Amino acid sequence: MRRPEDRHTELDMLTAAFLAAEGVKQIAIADTLAISQAAVSRLLAQARQTHLRQELRFLEDKVSPDVMEQIRRRVSRRPRSDALNRISLHFAHVRGPSLRVFPCTAPAGDMPQRMTELSRLAARTIRELILRCRCFGVTWGGMVSRVAAAMKELALPAPWVEDPIEVIPLSGEPLGDSPTTYSSSSIAHLLGQVLNGESYNARSLAMVPAFVPDRFEPEEIAGVWRLIGLVKSHAEIFGPHRDGAHPKGQGAAEQGPIAGRVDMILTSVGPAERPLGFGKGTLFATGKVTIEDLRQLVLGDMGGVCFPKPTLTAKQAARLEAVAGRWTGLTKEHLVPCAQRAFAQHSSSKGPPGVVVISVGRERAPFLLEAIKLGLINHLIIDDELQDELERIVKHDFPGFISESSPAAGRR
Repeated sequence: MRRPEDRHTELDMLTAAFLAAEGVKQIAIADTLAISQAAVSRLLAQARQTHLRQELRFLEDKVSPDVMEQIRRRVSRRPRSDALNRISLHFAHVRGPSLRVFPCTAPAGDMPQRMTELSRLAARTIRELILRCRCFGVTWGGMVSRVAAAMKELALPAPWVEDPIEVIPLSGEPLGDSPTTYSSSSIAHLLGQVLNGESYNARSLAMVPAFVPDRFEPEEIAGVWRLIGLVKSHAEIFGPHRDGAHPKGQGAAEQGPIAGRVDMILTSVGPAERPLGFGKGTLFATGKVTIEDLRQLVLGDMGGVCFPKPTLTAKQAARLEAVAGRWTGLTKEHLVPCAQRAFAQHSSSKGPPGVVVISVGRERAPFLLEAIKLGLINHLIIDDELQDELERIVKHDFPGFISESSPAAGRR
């Protein structure tokens, strides 16, 4: 029995062959499939053995109707990707994310299984992005943890490259009731060894709490930050903590904190109904703002970075800022330059990947659209259920951004 990822590799090959037969150039096929042009060339070489004649006529009679429908579904994604591109250009003045959609067979309500399936299907795509990095960061949660496990299942011997690829954690420990394998430090450790071999030791934030309690006295809170300051990795990743303020990103300067100069941030997102996936953890429970409060304040979060609802009052905004002030990890000041560097050096196969988001489930669609409007996603990897909800919202809220172009619209 073939593995799901093998079936999708074959689907990539058939989709590339179909588009090539339509006259679409390799660079446009690469953009549609969110893979490199070199990968497209390899797929077409494979397709010529069974599904392409020399004059590039797709042999549709050799493909079952069900598979043909999947091919047409993948091709039809291009107008949807174009719509996201137009939205990003309009609001953020940067091109939209490179979109990769994987149909999942698990039931729509079975989120753990859909996350596991998407991780396995997307593992090789994420591997291609990682190989463009010298240093990249990972956030936390079940989705990113499953990606790391799927990368290990690829069974490709380490090291993947001659020079080590540095992997850093971007958030502290949740200290809740979720598995420790979901923590950013655990994920960075596993990925670092998958990439570089078992001798690689990633930096760790295992001694750093994700949140600083706010029901302490001021001197107690200052003491917690002083304790965090003793964790060398935290200072190296985020910079020193000064005057009670959260450490900010320092741009691309080589001597600045690592989080300010990573080539890629691999993360998932949390919807408004479940912000800060580990929010039920022990330290968060000590806060004056409860999870119920937070649901009323945010659109969702990306790796712990909360995005406020646009209708907040000044008092509500101050309450949300108090939550951000207790967060010890990744901030928007790290996300923005990472995404901007990738957009500035955009290439289908070269340059830093930037912010890479992998997610499942339709409830995350509103938040993802907001992140796209802010120009904060360079690569978006999702399941078909989430794709359908994105399309529904775009048609309803942004009808003017939709193009009904055919597959041939990808021709150059």
